[in-house]
Amino acid sequence: MIINLYERNETDFSHNGIRVLQPIEAIVSEELNGDYSLKLTMPRGFSDIEIEQVVKAPTPKNPQLFRVYNTDIDMLGNPVFYCRHIFYDLLDFLIEDTRPTGNGAVAISRILDGTPFAGDSDITKQGTAYYQMMNPVNAILGADNAFIAVWGGELERDNFTVRMKSQLGADRGVSIRYRKNLTGLRFVTDLSGVATKIMPTGLKEDGQTLLKLPEKYVVSPLIDTYVNEKVTRIHYSEIKIGDEMGEYQALQALRDTVNLEFEKGLDKPQVTATAEFIPLEDTEEYKDFSILETVYLGDSISVHHEDLNIDLVTKVIGFEFDALSKRYNKVTLGNVNPKYGDVQRQYTDKMGKEAKLAVNTELSGTETRVTQEFKAADKELAANIEATYVKKTDAAGTYATKSELRQTTDAISTEVSKKLNSSELSAKIAQNVESVQTAWNSISENVKIADDSLKVKDNSIGPDDINFNTNLYMNNWPIFDTTIQTSSDERLKKEISDSKVDALSVINSLSCKEFKWRQDRRFEELGFIAQQVKEVNPKFVGERIADGETFYTLDLMAIIPYLVKAVQELAATKNFKEE
Repeated sequence: MIINLYERNETDFSHNGIRVLQPIEAIVSEELNGDYSLKLTMPRGFSDIEIEQVVKAPTPKNPQLFRVYNTDIDMLGNPVFYCRHIFYDLLDFLIEDTRPTGNGAVAISRILDGTPFAGDSDITKQGTAYYQMMNPVNAILGADNAFIAVWGGELERDNFTVRMKSQLGADRGVSIRYRKNLTGLRFVTDLSGVATKIMPTGLKEDGQTLLKLPEKYVVSPLIDTYVNEKVTRIHYSEIKIGDEMGEYQALQALRDTVNLEFEKGLDKPQVTATAEFIPLEDTEEYKDFSILETVYLGDSISVHHEDLNIDLVTKVIGFEFDALSKRYNKVTLGNVNPKYGDVQRQYTDKMGKEAKLAVNTELSGTETRVTQEFKAADKELAANIEATYVKKTDAAGTYATKSELRQTTDAISTEVSKKLNSSELSAKIAQNVESVQTAWNSISENVKIADDSLKVKDNSIGPDDINFNTNLYMNNWPIFDTTIQTSSDERLKKEISDSKVDALSVINSLSCKEFKWRQDRRFEELGFIAQQVKEVNPKFVGERIADGETFYTLDLMAIIPYLVKAVQELAATKNFKEE
């Protein structure tokens, strides 16, 4: 078979290239979802191959392209050129940001978008993955959320076509027998992942308590094959008593699921077999394994394990192919039965994905809800401004002018100041104070505090005779430590300038709540929580001590200037037209 050499920037490989190579050795190696490479050994003194040039060489199915990436000299002085399949050109591309959602065909197309490679897949499973700042090779094979991790499948590399198949290869009816001391076949049996007696668990209605079988275990038909029973537990979080599954159905689902595990081979050993055909050619056993020269990567192979007297299903997971003689040097078989650790990881990953989905759903719902509430509040505020402020209509439309808004805000500010500085209000306060003082003077003549009792005239009222309410209420609000400041005269102030406080931000940071008072269960439809207000601005919050415990109070008067400035800032942020 001809082996051709092409220039590094060649895109048409239908011709014979710049020269035909005559190597001493040309070995193609491929692993299932792994390495795919070519090793060329040329005659001593040959130097006509350059790094990044492309070599086309035979493989078990059809000629493939390989790019030279390294060179060396062997012990005999022959130049050796190491090449990897053209698929690895994808290492030079960068996926900046993509999130494929859908089946395998959609995903592989998105991953290869912007590259000279075409993608295809027969995988119907739906999935979503997020790839950012990584090359397509990692996105397909290497990343935690790689294609094979999300959608599964096996990779077929055919020059510039990348196919992700649900299963690479086929069952061509090939079977072999294994026994001890068999010349030419290395056979490794691993029992560490075998389980023959499984305790399956699900969940009861509360989602916390484990659901167990009355008989506890499900037993494999192969339990007597091994010296010891191989006991383990597998938890199936998706099997749960609820609206869709009663207790009887859940218990039966546990039994059926474990039996399916056994059908898949969880009760059988993992095996790896390597048949090297060169040393086998002159042996009697060669005829038993020569059929392996007719298989391809991913093909299923039946193996009868004579020592354990069980039948296993293996598949071709790797090969070494002589491109000059077009024959296999070596075929590697691997067991397709799941290991216990793989099964556990499958369910752990499933639970993790379910939890992540639940968190993302909750975050998305919260984000949507907050956005809707914000838009509703913003719309309501805009409507209030439009309804309150003076409007003007001309050819440009209906709008409120900036000067009109300033007049409105100034009027609000003036009105608030009038209310706070009103002599009438001061007089009322003074009058109320005088009335309270008069009333107290009258009471104090007759009521005296002595030890742990009150004395009214000559009679004593003990602590068991009266309940004391320590709260003083004004308009249904308990008053603990309230200061009313009415002085605002300019002559009492200095260094006066416009405030730079972002009052609107402060007001927006205050969270309005509805609540009930613990003491008398009174409902407040709108109010503040002092601790939250303190985080926004400590100046708004005071303290009082009762029964040795510190309680927070609010200075609502301190908030009023921020409200006034917030209105002014709102007016300034609107695109109002000057008169």
